[in-house]
Amino acid sequence: MSRMLFSLVTLAIAASPAWAETMKMKIDGKDWAATVVNSATLSLPGGPVITMTGKMEGEKTSALSLQLAPASDDLKGHYELKSGVPKKGNGGGNFNIDLLGGDPMADSLRFQSGTLDVTAYDAAAHTLSGTFSGVVVSHDGAKKMTIENGVLDSIAVGP
Repeated sequence: MSRMLFSLVTLAIAASPAWAETMKMKIDGKDWAATVVNSATLSLPGGPVITMTGKMEGEKTSALSLQLAPASDDLKGHYELKSGVPKKGNGGGNFNIDLLGGDPMADSLRFQSGTLDVTAYDAAAHTLSGTFSGVVVSHDGAKKMTIENGVLDSIAVGP
């Protein structure tokens, strides 16, 4: 019985459309593409906040996290990326230069400014696609990086 259950679970995971998710950008002119993408929806007092996190594994494991607080059930729209917890109709996020070995204060850069445009939302499949750009800065202001040509494609965001 347990072998059969394990087979069913394995089949369900293998059939997941996660392979189609894309999160990529240029950061300070260098190509960056997530090798793993995860998302979660948090229920907060001001409304739901969707968090999408892409991780690029390599010599240094870096990560980009984007949050949006939709103003309605249709996620399509323009979101300003700012630091702090996003308020309804806005977004936020951060970029971590060295997730595993870096200095958490110096290598975690939050959005100083930027935009996230959700150009497509499939409510039946619970996926979104869009573009983003902005400027991220370290907590002490010593590091500043520019994000350009950001693309989200078929990111699963849950019901």
